[in-house]
Amino acid sequence: MTQIMIQVGSTQLAPVRGAIEAALADVGHTVEVLTAAKTPDLEYRRVETDFQTVCNELASGTLSSVRLRSDGARVAWALLFGPSFGSDRASPWTGVVEVRYSGWGPIFDRIVRRGDVDFAVVSLEETLDLVPSTLSALTFPWDDPRLIRAAVPTNLGQPREWVVRDGPAREGA
Repeated sequence: MTQIMIQVGSTQLAPVRGAIEAALADVGHTVEVLTAAKTPDLEYRRVETDFQTVCNELASGTLSSVRLRSDGARVAWALLFGPSFGSDRASPWTGVVEVRYSGWGPIFDRIVRRGDVDFAVVSLEETLDLVPSTLSALTFPWDDPRLIRAAVPTNLGQPREWVVRDGPAREGA
């Protein structure tokens, strides 16, 4: 089965949390957390608490990542990474959702319509290697062979105006 990845990011936690909640709407899930101390080992542990509570811990720096394992057929899992995850460079708050079927369009559209993330990307098999300097319409890697579709804002104000383009992998998705 083809893996479709939806990747979103923002300089703030709330938009990424909201995008993940939109992607997992009406889908049951279990919550797993990765403490800052266990980040190098990627040892997530299951917790019996809600997404909002673990997001508060993520914002405080106690956690470096949250994984939501889906109980549904539509979405396999979602990950939320804090800005300090992966110490090689600072990055925005980032969320990744693996979709189990080719119906990624409604999820992507719902996230873009929210208008509060700094970027939204759909890719084939794995996420794109994005850095802050590639997150504008002029510098975005539109020719990346994994890219299915991306939305990058033309402005960082509200309401957002988006540049939305299909990528080379669009035909197979």
